[in-house]
Amino acid sequence: MSKAIAKTDAGALALGNDEMMDMFGDSAIDVTQGLSFSTVKIMRESAQFEIADGDYAKTLEGHILFRHDANQWWEVPYDERTEGDSPVPNCYSTNSIEPCGGDQPQSDLCATCPRNQFAKDGSGKECRNTTRMLFLRDGDVLPVVIVAPPTSLKKGGSLARWKTNVINAVASTYQKLGIKGKNGQPVVDAWLAHVELSLEKEKFSSGMEASVLKVKTLDVLTPDTEDGASKMRLIYSIKTGAIDAYKDELSQHIEQATDMADTPVVDAETVVDAETDTIPI
Repeated sequence: MSKAIAKTDAGALALGNDEMMDMFGDSAIDVTQGLSFSTVKIMRESAQFEIADGDYAKTLEGHILFRHDANQWWEVPYDERTEGDSPVPNCYSTNSIEPCGGDQPQSDLCATCPRNQFAKDGSGKECRNTTRMLFLRDGDVLPVVIVAPPTSLKKGGSLARWKTNVINAVASTYQKLGIKGKNGQPVVDAWLAHVELSLEKEKFSSGMEASVLKVKTLDVLTPDTEDGASKMRLIYSIKTGAIDAYKDELSQHIEQATDMADTPVVDAETVVDAETDTIPI
């Protein structure tokens, strides 16, 4: 190692911070360019997250940089699929408003699509509704994609409650600091919330069990300390580049929708209304 960048006995770098930044340039902001995001899978049987590197975790901590609803419909249901059948949805939407891909679009609008209506007995829909998150784990510089399956989209469930409560948590924290957003509006950006994701096994009316996503706000990032300001700068720079890169490959993620396609059908009373339960992120 060159003496110019060797650590001193006190642990500090002998190379000045400005000189270090000149060496690295804007690489910290551009780390997401040209990269594909890996998906963290939710294990139905063991209530664990399967990380892309083969590790497993019962909880994940970090920041939800971006989230969106997505719908997928397959002509051949998962339980009827045979070897050779494509896992790519025949119709899908990346916003749960209108189809944007697939070889068999079923309707102009998702809300009025017959595939997206509950069966008369309330047993479920043909179209699979999900919520997808771009999640930055603590200590990472590249976010991962986490898909909350239909079994996690319950009215009054953890995800639905969090999407409401995080607005109040962030807004009240910033109001106490006297910080307001544009035009004097409260600050409600959900990426500022440091959250814990966990899973809990639940049994549904179909008789099947599945892992349900739980979300808990641990604290809120604020700029009133140097540590808080530093974390905000870092996460914001990652968030800005990551969202653009993610949106560019959104359809690719949907087309690879083999994740949790075998989750049990849930009844009409448990599924959240995507049009009324949203949050600006």
